[in-house]
Amino acid sequence: LRASLTIEGEAAEGLSEEVSLCLYRVLQEALANSQKHAQATNVQVHFCINNGCATLSIRDDGRGFIIPDSLGELARRGHFGLVGMAERVAWAGGELDIRSRPGSGTDVIVRLPLETERPADGEKTTN
Repeated sequence: LRASLTIEGEAAEGLSEEVSLCLYRVLQEALANSQKHAQATNVQVHFCINNGCATLSIRDDGRGFIIPDSLGELARRGHFGLVGMAERVAWAGGELDIRSRPGSGTDVIVRLPLETERPADGEKTTN
């Protein structure tokens, strides 16, 4: 598996541990999926920080797959990687976009706000 990395935008020194860990784990899972399931030979990773948002894009040239209507369907089949990605990104207040189709590779795109407003552990909120 050959990987290329492009970084652009603002300095990444201010990333919180929460955002950094989320991005790291998503990248880790996407690279593992590209090699193990997609049988990809090339992966392009693009990372950008701009306007208070971190965007991570991972594109592989693997075999692709049909994305089910619900990621829960993958979990029922014993495939937890994408579900874990989605839960991790949602918990960090971000968005996950997965694009794929058979024969066309897969794109995983994560957008995370650099600052999240979430209650402290145990704190209740009302809407």
